[in-house]
Amino acid sequence: MYNRLYRAWRKEKLESKDLQPMEPKFFAEMSQYVKKMREELRMLDEKTLRYRILSIELEKAQTLVSSIMQARLQKLIDLIFYDGNAPQAHLTSEEVVIFRNLLEVFEQYRLLRRRVLEGRSTEPSAKVSPQSGKILVRFTTKIPSVVGVDLQTYGPFEAEDIAALPRENAEALIRQKAAAKIEVDD
Repeated sequence: MYNRLYRAWRKEKLESKDLQPMEPKFFAEMSQYVKKMREELRMLDEKTLRYRILSIELEKAQTLVSSIMQARLQKLIDLIFYDGNAPQAHLTSEEVVIFRNLLEVFEQYRLLRRRVLEGRSTEPSAKVSPQSGKILVRFTTKIPSVVGVDLQTYGPFEAEDIAALPRENAEALIRQKAAAKIEVDD
């Protein structure tokens, strides 16, 4: 398992500046690997050679995993910022969720930048939350505040504002052509 981890680190950090393809369950498997070593260490006497070797392997493995994750996050941010997208086939299942959240953050950033450059209010139009049951929408017309099915107030919104709304509210606004759904690829 350590050799597999080292190869992944070498590929991600040293061999390419591009986001490398990663098995969907890579981080889950690495988490189990770390957990297994920790459990084994608890059972060993600290004075044994096996304990010292396993301790060093655990420390190195944690360093490699952390380094891979940091490099991949930076590459993902760069891809979204400069290209507006990322090759999702290269992402692990956990990174797909992070990718979606980053897209929402970058959309809010772009909205703020546009509002500043247009001399409009910089107040956030709505809390963007990656919670399930919400849909990211772009408003096509100006609308007043709405009370969501979650009893929170959203808005008011200007045309081109972006917000994450409860599914029922977002779908109603989409049907009325007051908003358009922003698609996020899986």
